[in-house]
Amino acid sequence: TLMDLTLPGSHNSGNIAGQLSAERVCASDYRYQEYLDAGRAGAPSASKADFDRTFIPWNINHDHTILQQLKKGTRYFHLKVCNFN
Repeated sequence: TLMDLTLPGSHNSGNIAGQLSAERVCASDYRYQEYLDAGRAGAPSASKADFDRTFIPWNINHDHTILQQLKKGTRYFHLKVCNFN
């Protein structure tokens, strides 16, 4: 049955430690402007550098490349295709 089937997968498969920074995050994942827009009037907001230092690490999901994940048994990959040019 479908309940007996196991499909190992990974979320945000390409978000690898050491390869992401504020300059290398998909625009759809970068929320600094949304953070500013949601701020309350008069409430202090973090600078862009502080925001990046705090939140960019939350976008990193893996210590292994996609090839390493494949070799370790992952068979389903959640990929986001981004244009960094």
